[in-house]
Amino acid sequence: MASISPGRLTLLCDLHKNVVGDSVRVTGILKKHDMANDLIVIDYDGSQAEISIKNIYDFVYINGDLIQCIGEVTEKAVMGMPKIEARILRTVNTLDMDLYYRVVTYLNEKIR
Repeated sequence: MASISPGRLTLLCDLHKNVVGDSVRVTGILKKHDMANDLIVIDYDGSQAEISIKNIYDFVYINGDLIQCIGEVTEKAVMGMPKIEARILRTVNTLDMDLYYRVVTYLNEKIR
């Protein structure tokens, strides 16, 4: 049985460092959703990602929600936003983003 990756903690500003197929966990503010094409855009500090939500059912988030996505990078961003195929989406509105940013930065610099 194949194991499923929990997704590497990745800041949106560092998402471009991943390759297609990498499993990532990103967090950002929901800026736009296109339900006809099953796409959302999250943003944090000017960095954005486009997320396919075709495998997510009962999407009930609203613009401005803080969203965490676990999924796989599907396309390398060249001129636009990185793209992720979501496996899991959740609201994390109570997350302290300043602390989260510092912890993820520390983990990526010191431990990995």
